[in-house]
Amino acid sequence: MERLTRSGTYFTRYLRNEIMSTGIETELVHELQESLERAAKGIRMPEEMRHARNEMNRMREELRQKIGTVDVAVDLIRDARNQ
Repeated sequence: MERLTRSGTYFTRYLRNEIMSTGIETELVHELQESLERAAKGIRMPEEMRHARNEMNRMREELRQKIGTVDVAVDLIRDARNQ
């Protein structure tokens, strides 16, 4: 990702340092970096996108079953209107 503009390079280094400080495995960081590079170039990977969508749907359903439906957005909108 060092091929980006000067400000992009700074952001890339910052992001890499932040991610690495979280304890995420190096392999996952590299995978994330490659995905970000493809996204920045507009390269679409249909199979990877499908896999990510299915994984997010699975996790969302697991969370819904554990804690139920959470309508946080509705409360936030109502609070914002009342201020």
